[in-house]
Amino acid sequence: GIRRLRDKHGALQDTGTISNELWRLEGHWSDDLSPSGLNWKSLDSEHGIRARPPARYGHVAAGTSDGFLVIYGGHDGAKYLTDVWAIRVLDDRLTTEDSQRTKLYKVFKWRQCFSRFGNPPGSLFAGAAVLGDTWHIFGGQSESGFASSELWSLSLDQLSSPENMQWRHYSYSSVAPSPRSGHTLAPIEDSGFIVDLDFSKKP
Repeated sequence: GIRRLRDKHGALQDTGTISNELWRLEGHWSDDLSPSGLNWKSLDSEHGIRARPPARYGHVAAGTSDGFLVIYGGHDGAKYLTDVWAIRVLDDRLTTEDSQRTKLYKVFKWRQCFSRFGNPPGSLFAGAAVLGDTWHIFGGQSESGFASSELWSLSLDQLSSPENMQWRHYSYSSVAPSPRSGHTLAPIEDSGFIVDLDFSKKP
């Protein structure tokens, strides 16, 4: 079978409280992709993670090929968040060539990342996808309460410079999707583009 790991951070729990917990789903998939032996593990408990990002919901997350989890934005119940945090959750993906990242990110230790020109405006339930080494974030509910159609991107290679990251904001020269939130972005790797999936009912 094929072993897969899935990481999850934060949530609006069914008790009405907002969490900042980090969990990992482990399991095995057979050749027909049917799951077996699925098991959630608390990485906070397993690795003693006590210093964490503020609790939130409606944020976006991305994973990297060398074992990092990155989160951005969301809402803490009182305000929109614009912060970026990263954590190394796989210890065996970095080599001696990645000594800078090894020094900057101790395994299972969160670190806040900063941008030289500031982060995108706060958003809630945006769509996000990684294409290559670039994280694209589109739409979401803005701080005004209305849906957004802004598109931002962040090169995840910049994790090597967590004090000096730089977001890119895109302007459209032609027609673009309507403002939206709660949608999904899906990367099509071989073609180099992203598909926006929005199946919400329109008035």
